[in-house]
Amino acid sequence: MKFTLKSFHYTVFLFFILVKMTAQPKVVSTYDSLIAKSYQKDQQIRVELDSLLANENRNNQELVDHFAKAEKIDLDNQRIVLPIVDRYIAQEIELTDASLAQLYYIIQHADGKIQSKYAPFITTLFDKELISNQEFAWFSDRLAVRKNKVQPYGFQIKSWAETAERFPYPISSQAEENCQRISLESSKAYLEENFSGDYLPQYLTTGEFVVFGHVKGEQNNNVIVGEEKEEAAVNDEGFYVLKLKKKERQEIRLCLKRAGETVDCKTIPMDDKDWEEVDF
Repeated sequence: MKFTLKSFHYTVFLFFILVKMTAQPKVVSTYDSLIAKSYQKDQQIRVELDSLLANENRNNQELVDHFAKAEKIDLDNQRIVLPIVDRYIAQEIELTDASLAQLYYIIQHADGKIQSKYAPFITTLFDKELISNQEFAWFSDRLAVRKNKVQPYGFQIKSWAETAERFPYPISSQAEENCQRISLESSKAYLEENFSGDYLPQYLTTGEFVVFGHVKGEQNNNVIVGEEKEEAAVNDEGFYVLKLKKKERQEIRLCLKRAGETVDCKTIPMDDKDWEEVDF
């Protein structure tokens, strides 16, 4: 066969096509590998945290240190993974279904600004059945919590490492119906079984507002009082929770009383929020 310049160009063209076809899976595999490694780090630190939280004889300082470690891991994971998500959304790369499912957890453990940005992406994962209804509820609740809004489903819990207390973030009174809409078992039975007394879940209707937090120092006859004589006792851990009516108020004023004497007062803006954590 006679070798011509035309055949040479054709051969070179085929060569570059074959190289591109061979290289492309390696590029995608690299992205998938980075996501998998970040996901493993994300899950490992949370396994350790769950183990500590379940241990009644735990060292609280160790728990505090693990929360700090988890925060660092989350930030490192986001720095690596979020640019990959952006390229995927821009249709510049492809990712496996497994990687897409793992990306959910990196975004789930990010801050509110990042979660808001990628909320449509999470919804797409749910619509494609790449994440479960439970995972979708976790994300929706966490995003609501970041905005100081009631949880639509009721699966996010506030934890205080220093005292090992746990309290469900305020929940929508429509949570059971919301769970039914996505064929998810309600959180109500679990919450009622695991939280009691001062830490019972607070279900809010439209027009209600919850304030909760801690009082530092002496715990002796402490009471939190609202400007319309709303009142909440402070328990031995210094914890209190108070449900109020918004009544078109833009802010509320709360005071700490100790043995009948006013010790401190704070003004809390309501804005577009449903709850606020306030410490005295």
